[in-house]
Formats: sequence, structure tokens, C-alpha cells
Amino acid sequence: PFCAGAARADADGNIWVRTIPTKAIAGGPVYDVINRKGELVERVQVPLNSAIIGFGPNGAVYMTVREGDNTFLERARSK
Repeated sequence: PFCAGAARADADGNIWVRTIPTKAIAGGPVYDVINRKGELVERVQVPLNSAIIGFGPNGAVYMTVREGDNTFLERARSK
């Protein structure tokens, strides 16, 4: 149901699964966040030109952001 490497665990025990859109969507990739009970708790769209590289506690999400020839590290929070 999803591509290899499309599922990642965060530091709070959730699984982030990159969805496969059935039609084109504006913006970056969309992830379904599933908790330990198997419940969908959040749907997160990553900004365009960004990629998740890791997670920290309390909903911290670390991403790379490309702007032209430059790449930056950014920290955001889910929920």
C-alpha cells in the first residue's frame, strides 16, 4: 500500500506514512501520522522543496529546506 522507505517512526511512538496521492496536489508530500493504537491522529503536508530528515521529542520534526542553490535545516512542530 506504500513505497519502500515511506514509513518512519518519530520520537513519540507514532508512525509517519507518506501517502500516494491519486491526483496531483499543490505543495509537498503528505504524511498520515498513526499512533500506537493504530489510529490516524494527524495528516501533515510538508512544505514544497522540503524533506523530513528526523524527529525529536514532543512533536519536533527536522527538515531540510531547499531555496535555490542553498539547503537549510529547519525545526518545526506537528500538532
